[in-house]
Amino acid sequence: MRLSPRDPDTANWLYNIGTAELQMGRYDAAIAMFRKSIAENPAFTISWANLAAAYLGAGRDLDARNALIELRGLDAQPKPEQPDKQLRLMRVQLGLLRRGFWPYTVDGRDRRVFREALHAFQRAENLPQTGTPDGDTLSRLGVSADGGG
Repeated sequence: MRLSPRDPDTANWLYNIGTAELQMGRYDAAIAMFRKSIAENPAFTISWANLAAAYLGAGRDLDARNALIELRGLDAQPKPEQPDKQLRLMRVQLGLLRRGFWPYTVDGRDRRVFREALHAFQRAENLPQTGTPDGDTLSRLGVSADGGG
C-alpha cells in the first residue's frame, strides 16, 4: 500500500488486514482497519459486516448495531428479518471464529456453511449435531441465550 497509495483496491487491502486482526482477536486494530476500508469505499459491504463483528468482539454492542444497520441499508442480499437476530448469529459466528471453526466473513447469515461450521463445532464438543445454535452450543461458545456474550 505504501508503493501504490492510490491503488483502486485499497479498500480491499485494508479489509484483508482488518480481517486478520479480527481473526487474531485484536478488535480495536480490526475496527481501525475496517473504518479505513469504509472511508476508501463506503459501499464495501463486507467491511461493514466485519466492522460490526469487531465491535461485538470489543463489547461495543451499540456501535455493532449501528454498523449492522448501515450494512443492511447497503446490502441487497437476503438477511434475517430483525437486526437483533442477525447480531445474535454474528455473535455465534464470532464464537466459532475464536475457536477456529469459522474462516468466513462474520455476517450473521444462516447459510449452509454456517450450519456446517456449527456441526463441526458440535461434533468436536460432543454435543448433539443439530446445526443450530441451541442452548448447549451457545453456552460452549460463550454466547448468552438472550444474544449477548
